[in-house]
Amino acid sequence: MGAVVAADLGWAIVVAAGSAGRLWGPVGGVVATVLYCGASVGCLMTRGHAAWRLGGALVVGLWVCVFAVYASLPLLYLVVVVAPLRMRLGQAMTSTALAVCGFAFVGSTYWLPRGSVAGIGIGLVAAFLISALANQIGVTRRQLTEVARARADEAMLAERQRLAREVHDVLAHSLSAQIVHLEGTRLLLQLNKADAAQVLSRVTRAGELARDGLREARRAVVALRGDTAPMVGQLVGLVDEFRAVTGHRCTLAFTGDDNFRPEHAAASTVVRVAQEALSNVRRHAPGADVAIVLHRDRECLELDIRDSGPSRPRPPIASGGYGLAGMRERAELLGGRLHAGPDGAGFRVRLRIPT
Repeated sequence: MGAVVAADLGWAIVVAAGSAGRLWGPVGGVVATVLYCGASVGCLMTRGHAAWRLGGALVVGLWVCVFAVYASLPLLYLVVVVAPLRMRLGQAMTSTALAVCGFAFVGSTYWLPRGSVAGIGIGLVAAFLISALANQIGVTRRQLTEVARARADEAMLAERQRLAREVHDVLAHSLSAQIVHLEGTRLLLQLNKADAAQVLSRVTRAGELARDGLREARRAVVALRGDTAPMVGQLVGLVDEFRAVTGHRCTLAFTGDDNFRPEHAAASTVVRVAQEALSNVRRHAPGADVAIVLHRDRECLELDIRDSGPSRPRPPIASGGYGLAGMRERAELLGGRLHAGPDGAGFRVRLRIPT
């Protein structure tokens, strides 16, 4: 394609130079050659002042049209084809209109057949339309590529956030229980009220919790693969573990449709919110009793977790975690809501997820 364009331009330059030389002598031929070459190169340049360069090429093309009508056509076609690629659509349409009208005026003045003038004018318009359409297709493809890349980046970020929530939920749950036992062991040793059996029991339990944390991490990996235990079974396991770790009361009740099975994402969110809430009770409300109610139906899942408040001083624990924020993120991703705040002497967490 480039060779054809170069050949056409070369032929046009020779014809234009010859015609100008016959009219104005050698100087005219040189001037026509320089202007034609400069205009052609200006059309093909890609940077800076496109409107001026193409406007100049159009003027040169119409000037050549005065003394060599057909020799001007390659340059005029080059202008109308390049214009949509280098200028705004309105400017490109103006350039094309000037090229068509200018050629029609000169052609009519020099007694070209009307059919030739009309055919060449239609050809110029068609060349402009094809170029503009091709340019728009290219722009659309680039935009679609950018949108696809942005969506891929967004999906990657969402997956990273999901993994971060899973890791946080698993580690916070198991480590908080270990902290409770180790802190109790430290206090016993500090007060010189510990015997070997008590210390051994608490250290053994801390080791069991570490192993439980490892199992939970493995379960999280399984959950990420989409294969998890039933929601009810996981909640029962969390309640049993809370009772075993703290020695305090934790009840679990179900209302609604017992046969309803929610989707994996909703069930996983319910379990993780319950897990995080129980971890927070262990850390921030030692000695508290907990009541959990799960309502299931075909409209929503509702989880209500209340604690009675601490019955003994809370050990110093570093703040700044992502527990509540992570729970809210999980709920909002599914179009749900999570409310957490004081409830009398205790604390209450309410989760609602549409199904």
